[in-house]
Amino acid sequence: MRSASTALLMMLLLSCAPAKASPYEGCSDSANTERQIRACSEIVNRGDQETLRNRTYAYYNRGLAYYNKGQFDRAIADYDRSLTLNPTYAIAYNNRGLAFDSIGKYDRAIADYTRSIQLNPRYAIAYYNRANAFGRKQRYSRAIAEYGQALKRAPRYAKAYSRRGYTHYMTGNYKAAVADLQKRLELEVSGRAILFRYLARWRAGAADGDELKADAARLADQQWPYAAIELLLGRRTPEATLAAARSPVEQCQASFYIGQWYLLRQRQISAVKALKAAVAACPGNLTESRAARAELKRL
Repeated sequence: MRSASTALLMMLLLSCAPAKASPYEGCSDSANTERQIRACSEIVNRGDQETLRNRTYAYYNRGLAYYNKGQFDRAIADYDRSLTLNPTYAIAYNNRGLAFDSIGKYDRAIADYTRSIQLNPRYAIAYYNRANAFGRKQRYSRAIAEYGQALKRAPRYAKAYSRRGYTHYMTGNYKAAVADLQKRLELEVSGRAILFRYLARWRAGAADGDELKADAARLADQQWPYAAIELLLGRRTPEATLAAARSPVEQCQASFYIGQWYLLRQRQISAVKALKAAVAACPGNLTESRAARAELKRL
């Protein structure tokens, strides 16, 4: 799940806390969602006995906890309450946008990211999230521009480089995809970025198996999608690649990379079958799902 920003409640609130055990520390404990929900609830239930600031952050942090539990409607409700108390809370708009994004309400998400940016024009994460939402709507040119805005504000934002690279790949701009994914890998290694850079190089007529082999050696472990890298290196069959995919998401990703493997071997009928399997099995907002749809349009 995409991460959301955490309010630093403890430093802000401990000055208000009594010497005995208090809920303030628990309300900032994003590592323990149940504790966080209980503690934040205790704060908001005090009503006017608590400061407006404390209640604002408590609703926000409880919303964060519900988001991390996948309870997006409850997260949205708490972000609503936080924003009612503080309508200029830029991070809360961003995080409510993430919750709307998670339930497929991309226009609502975009509206929240936009408001967050209006309140804090230097907020690179909000630009990045807005780019992701435009990408899920398949508005790829706008997504690419938004990633550029995020990178203008945070030039070492590794995920923004990779996301822009994947988006370039979907539009068929393979040289731009290679450049962005190269930058991502210079900043931070990523199995998916390794795979897409290799595929983009192949599409641009410059596939480099030695580079792929060297990239694979950089990975800290052989967790997924290492099996897909081995497939492209010729070390694993499509059947063995599917067997290595443990979760439904990994299995649908495997179908996409198997489709690419068939295309590399000019086996178009098998490739189409695998890519259609990826589209059918993958969540629609997953990178491999959108890339598979784009690939099928090109075939």
